[in-house]
Amino acid sequence: MLGGDSPARVRAADSTAESPARAALAEAGTGEKRAGGGVDGGAANGSPGPRKRWARIDSDSDEGDEHGDDSGARHSGSPAQARQQQPAVVDDLDETALQTMDVDAIVAPIIKQELTADLALLLTIFYKRLFPFKEMHQWLSYGNVDPNYFTHREFSFTQASDAYIRFQSYKTADELKSEILRLCPVKIDIGAVYNVKPKDARAVSSSAFVPLERELVFDVDMTDYDEIRTCCKGAEVCGKCWNFMSIAIKVVDRAMREDFGFKHILWVFSGRRGVHCWVADQRARKLTAEARRAIVSYLEVVKGGENMAKKVNLRGAQMHPSISSSYTICSKYFVPVLLEEMKILSTQERWAKVLQLIPDESIRRNLDAAWKSHPNATDTERWNQLKAALAREQKPMLNTISRDILLQYTYPRLDAHVSIGMNHLLKSPFCVHPKTGRVCVPIDPKACDKFDPSAVPTIEELVHELDKIPAGAGNTDGSSRTPDYEHTSLKPYIDMFKRDFLAGMGESIRSALRAKREDLDKELTF
Repeated sequence: MLGGDSPARVRAADSTAESPARAALAEAGTGEKRAGGGVDGGAANGSPGPRKRWARIDSDSDEGDEHGDDSGARHSGSPAQARQQQPAVVDDLDETALQTMDVDAIVAPIIKQELTADLALLLTIFYKRLFPFKEMHQWLSYGNVDPNYFTHREFSFTQASDAYIRFQSYKTADELKSEILRLCPVKIDIGAVYNVKPKDARAVSSSAFVPLERELVFDVDMTDYDEIRTCCKGAEVCGKCWNFMSIAIKVVDRAMREDFGFKHILWVFSGRRGVHCWVADQRARKLTAEARRAIVSYLEVVKGGENMAKKVNLRGAQMHPSISSSYTICSKYFVPVLLEEMKILSTQERWAKVLQLIPDESIRRNLDAAWKSHPNATDTERWNQLKAALAREQKPMLNTISRDILLQYTYPRLDAHVSIGMNHLLKSPFCVHPKTGRVCVPIDPKACDKFDPSAVPTIEELVHELDKIPAGAGNTDGSSRTPDYEHTSLKPYIDMFKRDFLAGMGESIRSALRAKREDLDKELTF
């Protein structure tokens, strides 16, 4: 159990105190009560009450890209200035002043400052007691077959202030842990292995600082499916659209193992709306940028920007064996997910997107008219009508249209730049997503259909679980052999990482070490 004045205990105690933000809200709320009666009385006067304004602040703070969007940035003034302005606004409020008062402008900077401090406190506990530094070092050093492998690896950090620190490197796992505890970053990225220690990059010319190796990585983001998914948009994710991630995992994982013969593959939840794949075989790590581009090209089926309607243009009816295998995977999801759950043919707005993929205008027109005249038809019935209409024409150009539509609506959409660029960064497994608070945990590709992103533990849940560890059972001072994660919901994910990924690489590393010793023996033989 955490000590009497441990960070978790201090945080819990502080939560009962009246913070500057709570004080501001309370004062604003008192004024609203005088004007409209009740805490949310402002709503009666046509303006949202304080509680609704707070909800909007919370929702706004979740918008933006992976590096975060400063929801307070739209308001002028620093947090200190906001505090100075606060008394002048809330004293002697009359009804007119209340109607024109912008609570957000007063409170939002203070809220952001408090949330940042709160997250920093949680992250300190997380990094100190839960983040698997030992296991991550075991992975990224690859058995120290090459003693420079870990020391020449780039790490980068994003801080709560959005400051971005690149080209950091460390000698040991302990040194990395000490630095992370000092910086307390909201995001950790992992880069390539360079010919020079990244921290010494400034000592050499840019042309002399070269990435040598990097895992082959893939990034699949749910926002790339916004044009086809009907359940969610942007950062929102639900069980229906998560099926796209399951398809991507199955298709890419099969191709990596069966087509390229790779064995050591790690799938990781991005923490919010996507998945990352790390292919860690030695052959994969040594691939050149050109070879990585060739692999991406081999996998790419959906191509084209948002202004291009038809994005799948395979030549001929005969599919490449790899695409044929992927089609088998995708076809199992099309009817139950795209037709029955997402209902991509249920409204004219939705079916128009599908019909525009048919090059024959008469077929498009006839199907549109038929579906309008039968509004109660199911999506599966309309899909069968579409396939029947294409077959009746007996035109070679129409033979593969239904196949291409299915692939366009199900096949993985990869971020090619992430996979090709040797110096590109990717979020570290087991770091915390700053927007959702969820940990970037491994995913079992064999059970990806059962993975529920909403069930992934959050940093706050994990810290609460640490609080419940019985006295003497934890590892707060490093004396216990049982790591703290063993007592939390993070345990199955770290166990999976060790069992399915690290243990699998063990034999490969031992083989590499034996080969290295044999080479040394040959050099010593006269």
